[in-house]
Amino acid sequence: MRKQIADTCLQLEEQGLLLRSWGSVSARLNEQEMIITPTGIAYKDLTPDKMVRVNVHTLSFSGSRRPSSEVQIHASIYRERTGVGVIVHSHQVYSSCVSAIAQKYLLFMNDGNKTKIPVVQYAFPGSADVAEQVVFCLKKHPAAQSLLLANHGVVCFGETFAAVMQQAKQLEIISYNYLIDVCNTELKYGIVEGFSSFRKEGKIYYIRKDTPERLRQIHKRIYRKRSDVSYILHNQAEADEIISRRYTSVRPLLLDSAQICGSLIRIPANESGKGRETLSIKKNVDVVFSPNDGVFCLGGSRSEAEARALIMNKGCIAQIAAIRRGHANYLSTSDCRKVNRHYHHVYAGLSRGEPEL
Repeated sequence: MRKQIADTCLQLEEQGLLLRSWGSVSARLNEQEMIITPTGIAYKDLTPDKMVRVNVHTLSFSGSRRPSSEVQIHASIYRERTGVGVIVHSHQVYSSCVSAIAQKYLLFMNDGNKTKIPVVQYAFPGSADVAEQVVFCLKKHPAAQSLLLANHGVVCFGETFAAVMQQAKQLEIISYNYLIDVCNTELKYGIVEGFSSFRKEGKIYYIRKDTPERLRQIHKRIYRKRSDVSYILHNQAEADEIISRRYTSVRPLLLDSAQICGSLIRIPANESGKGRETLSIKKNVDVVFSPNDGVFCLGGSRSEAEARALIMNKGCIAQIAAIRRGHANYLSTSDCRKVNRHYHHVYAGLSRGEPEL
């Protein structure tokens, strides 16, 4: 079973449904216990011996590794649905975006029939409130096998690994089509790398020799203000470019976006009164937008910068879709600041663990 969980994580990662250490996978061991992925370990580094055995009633666990921070969600589903054998919680891109936009449920046609995927009311991640909202939703929708966790991600559950993986994959397709049909938003997820750089022993190295001087100056200004940054990844993906051209700020709709940018990211006007860009470079905000240039994502390594670029790209897609749809469920300022502080104070990349929410 432990190997099945590890293999499932890798397969979901290959399909783009899991990334790094975000999300979690579990399987029922018996009536009392489950096996679940640990917190803060990248899926590529996950081995059977690193799984955690947890009592679904008491949440007690054995061993030195801590279970996923969303262990309460998994346990509550196993308690409520005795027929469930496998659970996948993921932050898959398009489904996460829909979780912040759809109100009570995601409605779609399945073989000519209207089908609903319930939206679990928002609660702070890792809290007992989340599990309580999940149970409430399960009781209200006894036939549901997938749930959207508002502003967070999804949880899919069923009897077998294969069935649950298929549900997660299908939900992502349904969500992608929802964004196109309902939100008039068809944007590809990922990184379109522009002009990146890294800093080593105080010297800045540009990945591309043709990096324009104007952009070199942006890199220099970021490095001057952020001594903790060693890598800047410049993402020019379509969603990031749209945000940098048309908007003056980004307010997080998704929890993982709030982790890296706090409660608000300001995007400066194209030119200040002095004829130069006024970039917003802040201590606990790991992205910097430049008008018409997309976004510069910061990290202590390329891996960290890439992770933040992917998170920000998803956040940009969600923001654009929400504005085009006309409404969204924005996170509160206090919750954004709370998860941002937690991320920066407790985690610093995979080497010291990384939150999976």
